[in-house]
Amino acid sequence: MTLDTTRADRIGRGFTPTLDRLAAQGLRFTEARTAVPLTLPAHVSIMTGLPPTRHGVRLNGEGRSAIDFTIAAELKNRGYATRAVVGAFVLDRRFGLDAGFDEYDDHIARNPESTDLLEAERPANEVVDRAVAVLEALPADKPWFLWVHLYDAHAPYQPPAAALARAGGDPYNGEIAFVDGELGRLFARVDARSDAARTATIAVGDHGESLGEHGESTHGMLLFEPAIRVPLIIKWPGMAPTERRDAAGVDDIARTISNHARGIAPIGSTNQVHDKPEGRDWGMGRDLFQPVPETVEAFSETDYPTLVGWSSVRALVNGRWKMVLSSRAQLFDLATDPDEQTDVSAAQAALAKSMEANLVATNRSLEQSTKRSPATGSLPADTAARLQSLGYVAATRPAAAPPKSEALDPATVMADWAAFEAALADVTAGQSATAVPVLARLAKKFPDSPLFAATYARALSAGGRKREALERFRAAVATWPTDSSLYHELAVAARESGLAVEALRAEQA
Repeated sequence: MTLDTTRADRIGRGFTPTLDRLAAQGLRFTEARTAVPLTLPAHVSIMTGLPPTRHGVRLNGEGRSAIDFTIAAELKNRGYATRAVVGAFVLDRRFGLDAGFDEYDDHIARNPESTDLLEAERPANEVVDRAVAVLEALPADKPWFLWVHLYDAHAPYQPPAAALARAGGDPYNGEIAFVDGELGRLFARVDARSDAARTATIAVGDHGESLGEHGESTHGMLLFEPAIRVPLIIKWPGMAPTERRDAAGVDDIARTISNHARGIAPIGSTNQVHDKPEGRDWGMGRDLFQPVPETVEAFSETDYPTLVGWSSVRALVNGRWKMVLSSRAQLFDLATDPDEQTDVSAAQAALAKSMEANLVATNRSLEQSTKRSPATGSLPADTAARLQSLGYVAATRPAAAPPKSEALDPATVMADWAAFEAALADVTAGQSATAVPVLARLAKKFPDSPLFAATYARALSAGGRKREALERFRAAVATWPTDSSLYHELAVAARESGLAVEALRAEQA
């Protein structure tokens, strides 16, 4: 199962007894990291065993055409029954992760009292109810693969009262406690099956959550440890309980499952043509899950800041050393500075130069190896609205590019991003009057950002200031004439102002 937005350091603190028990029975990686701190790209890496540069999904809302292989498809081809139950629209089948699943349950019932949520997510108890029903329908004499996705730890944090109490009153921890309790129900049903002794369980976070560290409230913009380190726990038949501190990545999972799932041949035995998982097999060709003696580098990326016009970010971890590269390079010593507060690139000049060159070369190699161009253009209006209701921005995606010195390092403007996220939440909650002055300031401060301009205009419209919104959308279209989403929003604003001819022209454009 995948645990959305779950920090690695939340396991073993007393409010996750189910996951703690799983860790005590199996293998726990303490240095696991995600490839990208965004839900859809991270899950595509989990399911394909490919880094984002290879599978082509770099942002939420991209997908479908880029995904031509999943571990579910491989297992299905080898006789497995394949099922999935997901907890949020960000993993809707339209984005392509349903490939290879006999059943892909992404149905989120509409809450008639919360129409603004647009069927965007469902809580862990509903996900587990469906997963239990799916599990009980699976025959015990046939191999099966079940993926369960639990979204609850994503902001806003609103756990049930009992879970909040178990977590000592901390809302984020309370969401994780709630998920853990529901996992207890699911694991009990797995343990009760006649094939339980032959069943492997993997629990992994897709990404973490910054919770205000380094100025980032949530995730996606930065690549510091709170956002990229994830829990990774494996209970495998016949495996002795252990803990490993060598590097592991979410894109290692597909290869490990494929190479060690019992009763099937390793990937490569079929005649299908597709991208094979490139992640590391934790067995490394020797005894299953034995420690790896050599140092393994961990690469992470995020292009999320480019939606605002800021620099993309890349990171490379090699043992105790971590290089973070945006429009500036920073080196951190994780052994003495686990909170990444002190840039030691000046004191460790030779090492910093070497790691920066290595990171640039790794990024270039990955970019050049991809067979696909990143998706560009705007998202359908309903897709953008649902992603926004989940707290994610959805804007026209510029062509992917490595960090550039002239672009802003997002770490230097996190206060502005936090203000924007709060304003976006206000707009979604129908409180546009609170959001408008904040968005006006941001649109003025960052005049090269269509995201801030469009969100400001949208807030004006939501607050009844239709004519002002119309003028803002007209100006935005003139400034960014290749952004189709802005033409659509101009059409909506024109229609609401009674200008049918202009609305038609904008939609045609």
